[in-house]
Amino acid sequence: MITREKLPTRREAEHFEFVFRGRKFEVGVGRHPDGRIAEVFLSTAKSGAEMQAIARDAAITISIMLQHGAPLPVLRAAVTRDHDGNADSPIGALLDRMHELEIIQ
Repeated sequence: MITREKLPTRREAEHFEFVFRGRKFEVGVGRHPDGRIAEVFLSTAKSGAEMQAIARDAAITISIMLQHGAPLPVLRAAVTRDHDGNADSPIGALLDRMHELEIIQ
């Protein structure tokens, strides 16, 4: 059984925004003390919407996977893409944007 890597109470974080199919998303990325990504927070500008819940749940899932050792480039490669290789969901767009910003190495 793989053990979840516990996060410190206080940790580095960075924030950015991106737009996917006309909807603005806000992102927070928390890091371990050594700089590795530990967690992702994702929300839409319009709270209370179904997409808000989906975005938060997806970010929680990504965070748990990271804390169990899943590499972000593997997650990025696994998300659904269209026939041109573009992200087909906000989650894929998030991972692509993190790659563009060199948050994913």
